[in-house]
Amino acid sequence: MTESDLALVRDQLKLFSGGTGGIDSLLTTDPSEAVCARLGRLHEQPLSCSQFNQLLALSHQPEMSDGFFRYYWLTSRNIPTT
Repeated sequence: MTESDLALVRDQLKLFSGGTGGIDSLLTTDPSEAVCARLGRLHEQPLSCSQFNQLLALSHQPEMSDGFFRYYWLTSRNIPTT
């Protein structure tokens, strides 16, 4: 992955980084090339819970449980608009 590819992935994910020091630090810290390369393929290859935990480990973040992953990444919630 070239430096311009890494910059593009970081730029595309900037919207999701809040600078809280939590999971978003996967995106806000200087992630490894492996993390950026994998995040750059999300549209073609969604992450499983174990793959996401591996990326979190590479970014020195704690892993998430299967239940947390299912609820926040795999569950569709209807939120009232009024």
